[in-house]
Amino acid sequence: MFGHILSSGFVMGLAADTLVLTPATATNGTGTSHTVTAHVADALGGAIVGVTVEFVVTVTNPMTGDDVTDVSGNAMFTYLGANAGTDTITAFADVDGDGTQDVDEPGDTATKTWVVMPKCPGHSGDTRNQVVGTAGADVLVGTAGADASVALAGTTS
Repeated sequence: MFGHILSSGFVMGLAADTLVLTPATATNGTGTSHTVTAHVADALGGAIVGVTVEFVVTVTNPMTGDDVTDVSGNAMFTYLGANAGTDTITAFADVDGDGTQDVDEPGDTATKTWVVMPKCPGHSGDTRNQVVGTAGADVLVGTAGADASVALAGTTS
């Protein structure tokens, strides 16, 4: 099967036969971004260059976008997961440029799960993260063996 370039009428190489999204599944914390890559290839596995890939995200963080395949046949889409839940990411090679997936335009689906990550103790407002010192010379005392009392650097004993 050969591709037909509508604007010029020329037949140029093999047509887009497959589109594979990677990663097929992934999990990230909310508030971070996620990138999927669509690889578009012909029936012999060769990269298809210059094809617009349409991306549609549905369910939790709905949005759309597009990218044109590079010399490796890859198009990328990055989006932010503001809400926890699972998104479905659908992509297709829009060979004829009409924005609608036709039966001869390959596509794929991936899923992205967004989770709320637990807050890590130790942020600036956490009292457990405060260093408290005392006035005067501090002395460290060993607890076993031949440990000796040592004055901290910069202090006098």
